[in-house]
Amino acid sequence: MASMWRRAARGGRGGAAREDRRSREEKGIEERGREERGTDEQGREEQDAKKRDREEQDAEKRGREKQGAGKRGRKEQDAEKRDRREQIAQRQSREDDGAEAQSGEELRFVDRTGSRERAIRQIRLLDMARRLPQLVRRSVALAWSIDPWAALGLLVCQALSGALQALGLVAVSGTLAALLSDGDIYRRLLSAWPSLALLGGAAGVRALLGITVTWLAGRLGPQMSREAERRLLQAVTGVELAAYDAPGFNHRKEAADRGAEVAQDLVSEGQDLIASLASLIAGAGVLTALHPMLLPLLALASFPQAVAQISAARVRYLARLRSSGDHRMLSILRWHVCDRYAADQIRAGTMSDFLVDRYRRITGRINDADRRAADTGAWMSLVGALCGGVASAAVWAAVVWLLATGRMSVGHAGTAVFALGTVGTALRGLVTGGARIMRTGLYMDDWSDFLKEAGGFGMRRGAIVPAAPREIAVRDLVFRYEEAAQDTLRGVSFTLRRGEIIALVGYNGSGKTTLAKLLSGLYLPTTGSVTWDGVRTGDLDPGAMWSHVALVPQDYAHWPLTARENITLGQPAPGGDARIHTACAASGADEVVTELRSGLDTVLARDWLGGQELSGGQWQRIALTRAFYRPAGLLVLDEPTAALDPLGEHRIFAGLRRLAETRAVVLITHRLTNVAVADRILVMDKGFVVQQGTFPELVARDGLFRDLWAYQHARETAAPDTTGTQVPAIAPGVPSQVPRAGEQDAS
Repeated sequence: MASMWRRAARGGRGGAAREDRRSREEKGIEERGREERGTDEQGREEQDAKKRDREEQDAEKRGREKQGAGKRGRKEQDAEKRDRREQIAQRQSREDDGAEAQSGEELRFVDRTGSRERAIRQIRLLDMARRLPQLVRRSVALAWSIDPWAALGLLVCQALSGALQALGLVAVSGTLAALLSDGDIYRRLLSAWPSLALLGGAAGVRALLGITVTWLAGRLGPQMSREAERRLLQAVTGVELAAYDAPGFNHRKEAADRGAEVAQDLVSEGQDLIASLASLIAGAGVLTALHPMLLPLLALASFPQAVAQISAARVRYLARLRSSGDHRMLSILRWHVCDRYAADQIRAGTMSDFLVDRYRRITGRINDADRRAADTGAWMSLVGALCGGVASAAVWAAVVWLLATGRMSVGHAGTAVFALGTVGTALRGLVTGGARIMRTGLYMDDWSDFLKEAGGFGMRRGAIVPAAPREIAVRDLVFRYEEAAQDTLRGVSFTLRRGEIIALVGYNGSGKTTLAKLLSGLYLPTTGSVTWDGVRTGDLDPGAMWSHVALVPQDYAHWPLTARENITLGQPAPGGDARIHTACAASGADEVVTELRSGLDTVLARDWLGGQELSGGQWQRIALTRAFYRPAGLLVLDEPTAALDPLGEHRIFAGLRRLAETRAVVLITHRLTNVAVADRILVMDKGFVVQQGTFPELVARDGLFRDLWAYQHARETAAPDTTGTQVPAIAPGVPSQVPRAGEQDAS
């Protein structure tokens, strides 16, 4: 993946090439210095990624230097020098701010999408001219899919407004011709009356059309953003779970959020663009009729401002794009600082000054980038205005020359003044509107690109509709997360049958939760197979398969819904609440529901009107109730009682055998006393299943399970220390300190 910060070097020998080489040498020295300082903290993958980025960057620059030699002008060289100065300033800022993170590295998100490189290339005048029709078509298509009548009304109103403006210019010409003709003043006024009436009528109708356009745009704009957000949500919920593990997926999703947010701007920007285009066509027709020389001169006069506007828009967009990671970090910091769940830790940990200072540093970087962009844009606009002013003077000089040489009458000259003003305003509006819609279009590109990417991660599975599984077979299963250095699961094989409880135990990171997700069909194997009644999970219809899965993850969702909806997950069973009450009794949530203000109708979120918050243990009971409520053939419990008190924990495991009569149950827990309920225990270590057996078999056999049981059993049965001395901790590397299960105390 090419670096997002590389500049577009396209040729140039001599001084420009030396500048490029010096820039590369400076960048290489600075990056190597950062790599040496961060070696202890950075993983091998990050170093390799930086190396690949640097090699690709140098290779592309060398290729462009060869291809574009001699084709670059002085302005492009100056622009590249400014880009290099900005990059060096940003690198120095990052190095200065690097001390803010105790690890020696900044909190910055990595963008591997190539969006910065694409933006640099696309937001130029020719690219704008090529892309504007595409962006307008996209805007119209999105608006048409939401409200075709409103979209059609906008287009018709703008077209009529342009036609009326042309008619108004014709009326101005007729009025001036009548007023400046020879004869009595009353006769001249009488001759001008029809043109004046036409001018007033056109102005009145245009005013009504403007009100109509504002009304339609106000209706359509917010709907466009909501539709874009809906499509984004639909795309996200339709991807494979593994997509969230893909590098940069979440970053690109947040960039797409920004695109969905600004989708409504396409209405007003497209409306302004079409209005300017209609005015331009109307005025250009009148100018061409007056004298063919005027329109090319006016277009030439508008060219400097067009270049300045596009360049300024490019600078502003890139400033926003380069600070997108900082904006995302600010959002995360705001959430953590303001959310009630972290409030106690911020106060007890005296973190407020640290977090506020971190926020200040990040906002400082964003403000610096915005100020640089504003300064650069202002200078560009000033230069464009000066050049445009000189060119406009030439246009007016041409009008005076045409009038003085008799090539244009006084009446036509007056009309030309109005037409020049109209066309000049239209050209400036066209350029300004084009720059705005171009910038919005770049954000919309992030949105549409993510929708395409999400389509690539879409679930392309089979269509076989399964029944509740009687047997789940795992054969030679290997699974590796995308871009991971090694396999998470390696050669796992076993069979799980209905009515059976298996427990997965092992150290953290041994692959237990990943294996449970593969059994549930949430992940698909890298190699090997997971089958339900002989059919691979990838060949099953995913929705139908998951309807037979009940999952209690370690981190379960606290939905801001009613207690009933939190349990049914929006899928109520026929027959009312009878099944809900049965599931509540099995999980112990019946005690929770009876204490709620409105019972099952209580919203489980204190911020909502009439809402009520639950404790951690109460939420875990609700999560268990969700699983027990579902008529699922596979029940996966990942640390299901971590937040429960001993009585609640006993209640769950005492009733687990009854729940397993019609289900296959997978239990993941670190509390080994609870796995005695399992028919079979799989002991995992570094992705391998290193032991299998029943609880008595594994306790009596040397191995990892016996060691884990001994560590835990020793702590749970140790007598309290009343001597005032500290009891030494039992470390996994010191098994001699731990009595083996079944051994008698020598004393």
